[in-house]
Amino acid sequence: LVEDEIVIRTAASAISAGTELLLYRGEFPAGIPLDSTIASLQSEQEHASNTIYPTRYGYTLVGTVIRAGPHATASKLLNKRVFTFHPHCSLLKTHAQHVHLIPSHISTLDALFLPSIETATCLIHDAHPRVGDCVGVFGLGVIGLLTAAVLKRTLPLNKLIAFDTLPTRLQHASTFAHADAAIHPQHASSIRTHAALALHVHRCSINQIHREHQACVQRGVAANHNTISNHNAAGSSSSLRADGHR
Repeated sequence: LVEDEIVIRTAASAISAGTELLLYRGEFPAGIPLDSTIASLQSEQEHASNTIYPTRYGYTLVGTVIRAGPHATASKLLNKRVFTFHPHCSLLKTHAQHVHLIPSHISTLDALFLPSIETATCLIHDAHPRVGDCVGVFGLGVIGLLTAAVLKRTLPLNKLIAFDTLPTRLQHASTFAHADAAIHPQHASSIRTHAALALHVHRCSINQIHREHQACVQRGVAANHNTISNHNAAGSSSSLRADGHR
């Protein structure tokens, strides 16, 4: 090893189900980078010359530094747990500047979700829900569940309603995120709130929100399919769609 290089033995690597299924099925759009912000994924794509399976994906990895170069930035990480962005693998060599030391109070598995928590927090900031609002979260994958959980733990809402088509996700919304209601989109019309919230969704996308209120503002967030809709009338309600991973 030279200077600040380190070798990491992987303890856990998170699966990005949506993107990785696209790769596996050969449905990933041609000409689009796997992730323009992660150097290791750019390198992987260059070596593969395409985005056809078995191109490696995976972008969240946690492990222990088992070897370190002579530079102080590397040697101080020896035997430490670190987080980095890198495709799935058992061992990897990278530079110390590309990893983050995991605090002792954060478990290895929890550390995998640090980027997802960041995304969830950004969605909430952009939606700007307020105290006493009714909020609906559409799509209860990892990002959606974490968004619901952060909302419930940090903001005194009037009601948090979670929507998805999969029973297991709805169960997680109740037990993990503690949503006030977790329902299939087909039953959305039965939900009424102080803001006359009437939602109709199909396959976790928003087809109709507040038909009687034309002041609904929709704007794109980040990349992929993260969409936020905000209605800021008196006794307002907000809706978030979070089925992208970043």
